[in-house]
Amino acid sequence: MMTSDVNVITSSLPLFNRLRTLVPECTWRRLDPRHCHGKIPETPLLLVDAGDFLHSEGRSLISDPPGPSVVLLARSREKDSIPQAVMAAARQVITLPLSRQELLNLISSVSDEHSPVSGRMTSGVVITDSLSSENETEQLRNDLREKCRELSRVRKDLQRKNQELSTIHKVGEIVKTTFVLEELSRMIVELVTSVMACSRCSILVIDDREGDLLIKGAKGLSITLEENARIRTRGAITMRILETGEHLMVNDIEAQMGLAIDRNKGYHSGSFISYPIKVRGEIIGIINVADKLDSQPFNAKDLKLLETLTSQVGLTLENFRMSQELLDKERIQKELEIAWDIQTNLLQKQGIRNSRFGLWVYNRPAREMGGDFYNFSWNEGNRLDLFLADVSGKGIPAALVMVMLRSYLKISRFSFADCGGLLTYLNDLLLEDISDEMFVTAFSASLDLETMTLRFANGGHLYPLLFRNGSVFELMARGHILGMFENIDYEESEIVLKSGDTVVFYTDGINEAMDAGHNEFGKANLVNCVAGCLESIVQSGGDVDGDFIIGEVCSVVDQFTTGMDQSDDQTLLVLNIP
Repeated sequence: MMTSDVNVITSSLPLFNRLRTLVPECTWRRLDPRHCHGKIPETPLLLVDAGDFLHSEGRSLISDPPGPSVVLLARSREKDSIPQAVMAAARQVITLPLSRQELLNLISSVSDEHSPVSGRMTSGVVITDSLSSENETEQLRNDLREKCRELSRVRKDLQRKNQELSTIHKVGEIVKTTFVLEELSRMIVELVTSVMACSRCSILVIDDREGDLLIKGAKGLSITLEENARIRTRGAITMRILETGEHLMVNDIEAQMGLAIDRNKGYHSGSFISYPIKVRGEIIGIINVADKLDSQPFNAKDLKLLETLTSQVGLTLENFRMSQELLDKERIQKELEIAWDIQTNLLQKQGIRNSRFGLWVYNRPAREMGGDFYNFSWNEGNRLDLFLADVSGKGIPAALVMVMLRSYLKISRFSFADCGGLLTYLNDLLLEDISDEMFVTAFSASLDLETMTLRFANGGHLYPLLFRNGSVFELMARGHILGMFENIDYEESEIVLKSGDTVVFYTDGINEAMDAGHNEFGKANLVNCVAGCLESIVQSGGDVDGDFIIGEVCSVVDQFTTGMDQSDDQTLLVLNIP
């Protein structure tokens, strides 16, 4: 049986024992890599653990290239990391694990080339000959102590992470418990002071309307600076954070910033952290913490924890704001629906049909509330009064003016029969009550059912269309829009209606309806549509049906504006004399 000396440079005791077990016939010696100072021992065969060779704090264990007697033992993942020059200079690079036969072949090949060497080494190399059980046990103890210390560090890191996650969860849960920003901020402040182990905390939120900072939550501040206090004068710290967008951690405010500790406000230390609260990169506020309970200055771990908290606080405040906006929108939508119902009830939904005349009405607002208004009355059975108006603009402002018009008409001292006087009266009232940007167009008419004379006055409104015996005429009367000019008189015109006449009153939401190419529906299309309806009625021998005419007009307009939102309120009144 062959014998040989084999030296192994490795920090891995299991690897050394494994090699020694494979070929116990040899004399095995383990070299501690921590005590090798860059020199290779002179030996027929030296096995070097490539892991130690490559990864000992980034430095090579061997300063000179390995000699012919050096064999590198490399794990498969380490082979690609060995420099080519080292691989070329080494006798061989063997991939672990080794079998007994492979190891025997290696030792035999070296033994054939060299006589046994006693293991003489150059200065600076310490060889631990056949490590004693005592040394091995001590090494295991040291390794175990290091593992315990590492586990302790890991445990502390996990505890810190768990605390952060728990805090983030608590901040996220807070928003579900309240619908009041001040209460939400107070709850966040309580949580922050608890987690940061400090006695002072404040949350400042930027007022979108005026740009001032508002104290929305505070703990430990003086009474005069409690919640909702408006900070109009910004201090050096606040200005710095708002200008740079960066946090500020100070251990000693006197030494670092040259500012005295304000003990009149109860501050006990000069250490604090101010952190900007950001949402999508924009600063929406600042969170401040001061006076740690242990009187120590804030450190990097405190800063990291506050960074995590601030990020979650920003998301929480933004979610709260969005929730409030959604609730506000829902409330406004509900109020608009109620207002729309009220406004709808103000407009007469059913016309009048009898043997002397037929009147049909239709209104469709562009939004929840509109500015078109109409009113009619059949007074004493001998007169039909009509009023149609269109308020500039849309939505709530236009609807409010519409309601004003209705109120004016209710209390008017003028008879509807005095069409021009009524428009003058309304113009004077609107001049006083509506803004300069708004105006009203209106058409007032009164039909004497005995003589069938229709008297009318126009305040800048579209001319009604009279359809008679296949021809179309406009009921023209001059007059300015209402609510813009003072001292305006409105002229009156009149026409005698005949059997078979049909008059269509409308607002500009009909003729100005636009298609996808921004082309207007136009008066001509309206005339053609109504004329076509009347022609088909005549051919069928039936009576004029205003609902049929209105339905056809709306259908044609809707088809014309396919893919477009309704841009204005649409109103149609159809008057027919049988």
